[in-house]
This record gives sequence, C-alpha cells and structure tokens, in this order.
Amino acid sequence: MPETDRVAPFITRWSTAAHAERANYVSFLKELCDLLDVPHPEPATADHARNAYVFERAVPMRDDITGDVITGFIDLYKRGCFILEAKQYDLAPAHRSPPAAPWGQSGHAMDRRGRQGRRPGP
Repeated sequence: MPETDRVAPFITRWSTAAHAERANYVSFLKELCDLLDVPHPEPATADHARNAYVFERAVPMRDDITGDVITGFIDLYKRGCFILEAKQYDLAPAHRSPPAAPWGQSGHAMDRRGRQGRRPGP
C-alpha cells in the first residue's frame, strides 16, 4: 500500500492536469504503477499473442455501420487481469458546456457518469 506522503503529491499533480486525456493517460498510469509499486506495462510487439501487459493493445472489432472488421485499441491491457479505457472528467462546472439537448426523445437523460437515467417525473 502506498504511503500517504507519496499519495498526496500524486493527487495534487494530476488533479490540475489539463483536459488532454490522450496526451496524459500513459504518464498518469506509469506514475500510478510507481505509486502502487507494480511493474510498468511492457513494450508492445508485432506478435499480438505476446502482448500480455501493454498500452494500446490491438483488438479486432466489427464496424457497426459497414460490418467490416477493423482494429480497435485498448488503452491498457493485462491478460487475465483487466482492461482499462482512460477517460478524463472535469468536476468543475465552470469548465463544462451545457448539453445541447438535455433530454433524448426516449425521455431519458445521461447522468454525469454517462449512464442513462430516468427522466424526473411528477
């Protein structure tokens, strides 16, 4: 378990990071590995079967529109343990734009975590 004196600076450093998810997630996750005292991911190879713990793990996906098989990428993958998709969220309301249409035609809204919720009713 990380010591408190290492956790606070980590939180402070990353709580002020700019909204640049793609620019920051690798650095953030490597520093998180250091904080947790776990190994960093390995360099990816052309042999996908060997990519057991890597950033940007290639995965085949079916395109919903064309039906073609395309290559997608998992931000961080560790075989048999987890997949991680990095998302950056700003809790400060001053930095957020209001949604264009708060309610969908179905009468449902998305909550702040992106999950569909019920429309408040009488």
